Amino acid sequence: MSKYLFDWIRNNTEGSEVVVEFGSMFCDKLSHVGSSVKNKIAIEIHKPYLDNSKYHDCDKILGDFSQFENLINEPYMDCAMFIDTLEHLEKDSAINLMSRVQKKFNKIVLMIPEGNQPQDKDVFNLGADEFQTHRSIWNKGDIEAMGFQTVYVYEKFHPGTDNDRGCIFAVWIKEE
Repeated sequence: MSKYLFDWIRNNTEGSEVVVEFGSMFCDKLSHVGSSVKNKIAIEIHKPYLDNSKYHDCDKILGDFSQFENLINEPYMDCAMFIDTLEHLEKDSAINLMSRVQKKFNKIVLMIPEGNQPQDKDVFNLGADEFQTHRSIWNKGDIEAMGFQTVYVYEKFHPGTDNDRGCIFAVWIKEE
């Protein structure tokens, strides 16, 4: 992961008291949240990722993040963080999930590959091929259509990889 991503996470979670990371893998991105964050919650479906966590100062929940309403209580629904996760869902399911998250959370920070960036295996060799498969393709307009107020495309975010069209960095804030 890059310094850009870590700085972006810190800057965009600052001011939140709770960050819930959807599809946290090794929980390492939670170590970069803003200093105001008092509670860090990781939701991960694949137990070997949690077992091999690189960061431990968080509450770890083994479960399907698409069922987040059954995994965490409303007082903890402050800032939702999706880093390289939404593309693992079918597009209709992902849009439905975002709609539900927008109803419950105050803020969403999202980083997602732009364009067609195929993946069908677990590059960490921990048996999560099924969960690491990319099932949807996203562009800036898709993210804007979901109501994200800030949307930026960082081109060539993953240099040296095939089909790198960059990543979309987006922030949604609930309007009062």
